[in-house]
Amino acid sequence: MLVPKRLILCTSLAFIIVLTSLTIHPSLSSQQITIFTERSSYTLGETVYVYGAVEPRVEGERVNITVLNPLGKVWVRTYVTPDVKGNYGAAIGTVSTSDLTGQYRVIGSYAGSVAEAIFYVRIKPNITILTDKPAYLSNETILVSGKVSPYLPDYPVTIYIKDANTVKAVAQITPHRDGSFSNIHIYRVKPDDRGNWTVVASYGNLAESSKDIYVGLYINLSLSSYTLKPGDVFNLTGRVSFVVSGPVKVKITSPSGGVWGEFEAPVDADGYYSVQQIVYPYDEVGTYNVTVSYWGASNSTTFKVGRLGVNTFAVLDAGTFDVIGQRTSTFLRGQTIQISAAIKNTDIIPHSYVYIVQIRNERNEAVFLSWVSSTLDVERSVKHAVGTVINTAGRYTASIMIWDDWSNPTPLAQTLTLTFAVI
Repeated sequence: MLVPKRLILCTSLAFIIVLTSLTIHPSLSSQQITIFTERSSYTLGETVYVYGAVEPRVEGERVNITVLNPLGKVWVRTYVTPDVKGNYGAAIGTVSTSDLTGQYRVIGSYAGSVAEAIFYVRIKPNITILTDKPAYLSNETILVSGKVSPYLPDYPVTIYIKDANTVKAVAQITPHRDGSFSNIHIYRVKPDDRGNWTVVASYGNLAESSKDIYVGLYINLSLSSYTLKPGDVFNLTGRVSFVVSGPVKVKITSPSGGVWGEFEAPVDADGYYSVQQIVYPYDEVGTYNVTVSYWGASNSTTFKVGRLGVNTFAVLDAGTFDVIGQRTSTFLRGQTIQISAAIKNTDIIPHSYVYIVQIRNERNEAVFLSWVSSTLDVERSVKHAVGTVINTAGRYTASIMIWDDWSNPTPLAQTLTLTFAVI
């Protein structure tokens, strides 16, 4: 059978064209790269692994790997050198809270060939909340702040406050792009509000967080005395507005800032508590700070510890005087003798005192004893004069003593001695 010459020519031409198309770009037809991820999805804290193979291997050529996040921005860019068999693998990054949820593209290129893979990041959102205080009194405003991660623009944060049975307030806010929200004025405490409440924040239907607060919780405190001296007892009593659990914590700091005492005072069923502590002679003179705390509520006060000793009072202008106030050391028999002195409280607290005058003769026999009891405020002074009549001639000694009390006397000043004669 004869084949037309035109058909033979066309067939030959087509073969030449096909052959030419197969040999113009041999590298594109023979070079291949594959790329995979170890898993199809990852979550927070997990590391993304990429692996694959190239064929044929080109000496000195590296696999360039680029990963784009759901917004098309570079999440990571790196490279890896295949082994002698053309295989490669690398850990390219770890998912963090700042990463977006969604699809990630992995692009690998090698000697002109390109391959792609995808994986998904699925981070379970997290939300944290804080309140500006753990406990609130009447008319105080509850402020709420916090943060969500990751930030998802389509999801608002819903905040509500509830007690055991009732929702007290609800607020909704869209977080900032960094996930934060702050100073949400959600509720002003009313005078009759009281108890253990809960602040709840939800991030869409994805995450929820809560925090307990105490509303109407306050601490009363009082001291039996706000001025103490060595030997006295520090006596603190008080009451909490409602009982939660556990003890009241009491911390007392000394004038120099050291801890004078730390106590845990049990709270009874009615909310009452108390603390006692003796003041010792070596305790510092000055102002002490008392802080009482209970489940975030606190209250404070101060007290002073003074001296107890011969430097507590100063004795001034002491002497013996006649009846008209003239200073003299010689008296006639039957003449009125006045023993007089001014005393001053030099301490930081008021003091009760006993001003004592005793007269002894030359044989050291007590012939006269008198006293005055009173109280002297801080930096105040007073003058005392005690009079008597002596009918026996001789030389006499008058002692002026200042004690804190009669029952267990401690001198508040040095004993002062005066001498005089009766003729």
